[in-house]
Amino acid sequence: MTDEEIQTRMALAQTGEQWIALYKDVFGKEPEMSGLNWGEYPIDKIIDAIEVKKPFKDETLPKGADA
Repeated sequence: MTDEEIQTRMALAQTGEQWIALYKDVFGKEPEMSGLNWGEYPIDKIIDAIEVKKPFKDETLPKGADA
């Protein structure tokens, strides 16, 4: 995607699903989640990753930790 296309999609994104879809289109994969965040994706991390054009990798759970 071009920078212009990304900016246009960012301006139009209003729901979590739209941000996740944009993340997938930009990086070619789903956001990596560790299980520390239950429920919805942390949209602020997704938005930041798209803005700086660098996918994030969520923290991994320590060995033996129960999620």
